[in-house]
Amino acid sequence: MMRLPTSVWTPLFAAVLMVAGPVAAQDSLDEITRRAESGDEGSIHRLCYGSAYGREGVRRNDADALRWCAKGDELGIPSSTVLLAEIYFRGQGTKADLVKARSLYLRAAGMGHAYAQYMAGTMLWLGEGGPRDQSEAMRYIDLAAAAGLPPAIDAKRQFEEHKNDSRRAGGTSPNQSIQGGPADAGR
Repeated sequence: MMRLPTSVWTPLFAAVLMVAGPVAAQDSLDEITRRAESGDEGSIHRLCYGSAYGREGVRRNDADALRWCAKGDELGIPSSTVLLAEIYFRGQGTKADLVKARSLYLRAAGMGHAYAQYMAGTMLWLGEGGPRDQSEAMRYIDLAAAAGLPPAIDAKRQFEEHKNDSRRAGGTSPNQSIQGGPADAGR
């Protein structure tokens, strides 16, 4: 079997994506909604993301974002679960609920979603939405950092520095926190 050199197939692949991309983007909102209502996971997540951020040809609508992200979460779509966690974390169109946000981040983290691992670790470290658990926090931060997520790599460094500083100072109180955390997540 003959293999094309990278110099040939990379531009070819890019050209195929450029042709395929606009076709998918031209789907009408009605068509995307019809597919989502019939259970198409890609369309459900597209409406979740689009409604949450006003993208993907969808106008921002907090109620629709909550609806579609919850549907995606029910179906086990990790990115929809993360966006649902963000909605509860920020209180976007609903009351902020850090307990629910933490639970959703942990669920998506268990599905291998790197950003969810980072956020779950940060919330565990800071004790947001539940008890503080620094060893479990480090496990999630390590996973996200191993996946190459830049804020997780930074958080890992900060957490390790904090741990080293607190050892030298003779411990830390549960109310001390480090710089960073969900508000500085660089979302």
